[in-house]
Amino acid sequence: TSAATLLVGSGSSLTFSTLGAYGLANVTLSGGTLDLNSLNPDNVITYVSGSFLNAANWNGTVAPSGTGDVTDAIASLTDAGLSVQVGSGQSVNLSDARIKDKDIVVNGASVNGLSGFNGKLAVAAGSVDFSGVIGFAGSVEVRGGSVNFGSAISDIAIAYRGGSVTGANYSGTVTVGSGVSLDLASGAIAAGATVRSGSGATVNAAGGSNALVYAGGSVSGLDTFAGALTVESAKLVQNGLINTNVTLASGGALGGNAQINGDLVQADGSILAPGNSPGTALIGGNHVLAAGATFQMEVLNLGDAFNPPVAGTDHDTVNVIGTLNLGGLDTFNRYIIQLTSIDGANANATATGFLADQAFQLVLFTFGTIDLGANESLVDLFDVRTTTANFAFLGEDGSTPVDASLFNVYQDGNTVVLAYAPIPEPSTYGLILGGLALAGAAVRRRRAAKAKAEAKDPK
Repeated sequence: TSAATLLVGSGSSLTFSTLGAYGLANVTLSGGTLDLNSLNPDNVITYVSGSFLNAANWNGTVAPSGTGDVTDAIASLTDAGLSVQVGSGQSVNLSDARIKDKDIVVNGASVNGLSGFNGKLAVAAGSVDFSGVIGFAGSVEVRGGSVNFGSAISDIAIAYRGGSVTGANYSGTVTVGSGVSLDLASGAIAAGATVRSGSGATVNAAGGSNALVYAGGSVSGLDTFAGALTVESAKLVQNGLINTNVTLASGGALGGNAQINGDLVQADGSILAPGNSPGTALIGGNHVLAAGATFQMEVLNLGDAFNPPVAGTDHDTVNVIGTLNLGGLDTFNRYIIQLTSIDGANANATATGFLADQAFQLVLFTFGTIDLGANESLVDLFDVRTTTANFAFLGEDGSTPVDASLFNVYQDGNTVVLAYAPIPEPSTYGLILGGLALAGAAVRRRRAAKAKAEAKDPK
């Protein structure tokens, strides 16, 4: 039946007994009843008249027959959830109250009455003109056709699977869907639009200037990208140049050895995780830190007394060429330093060289200038943490996290340093106190001897 057409005429009924019962046959419903049996077949169903049963699970498309205005035909399809395709030579008035909530697929048809439409509109072929549209409350998906806003000011959100979105004053968000590729420099998307890379999407940003939101998928060409970049609800791993300002929104994370040719702004709930193991984030502009944002710092090797750890090689670090801006922090609103110790395989393990009774220092930030805002120093602006749900900064036993209170942060010239200062063991306290007692006794003996000598030979 793959090349056949099944006609369900007046007084007759056809039931899909299995998902592939009728192969890819074309089915025409003309006066009868079509029972989809709660299945989701791929068949194309041409509609003249009649009714559907058990169609709630069907994601296919009904195509009204004939040419001209098919608004009445669409209105007669009372089954909720049916997607209706209007093709070349057909027209539809979406302002008709009977169909304003339906799912409409435009495949070359003429569309009018967009104002007040509340349903789902997909443009597979042809063009839909939104110029002068006011009060559109539906959703829009572009699958291969074009949506034109002309000179209208609009921010209608669009799901993108191909085709184009044009408009001199369009400023909405265009979300690239899973399995879809988009080249920002192609001109397919209006210059004022924000392009959002969703899960499974592929975006080539090279030469593009749209604002870009990374929320998953794959993004390339950031070394020649001229728009602003925001990372949200996903982790972007970038090894190499990002030729623009970067904002890490809540839920967004940046990893890899990124070189940002601009500013990096971290919002509350964002994560900066330099390197692929220990590495360096290089920020050519300023780095703005918000309370509740996190620097995820991996520590591999702590060296020894003669070979201190090297920033960017033995542990993560951030190099800010411009200003390290801490003005948004205070004692009660701190920036988070999340410490994790790892081994050479990037597994959670005790860092090489760690000894519980030996102090060490790690360079968190280097900077050109620093802005403390209303704070006198940065001592109380950081919240050091050594445990998370999955990783920790582990002690010598390889399982117990090190006490976070043993770490403190201070400024040393143009660096911000994280220092580990162990509490001496009780036996060490005894040695210290004993040494102080001996030193005190020696001082007293020297003073007594001096006083005796002066008494014998007064001047």
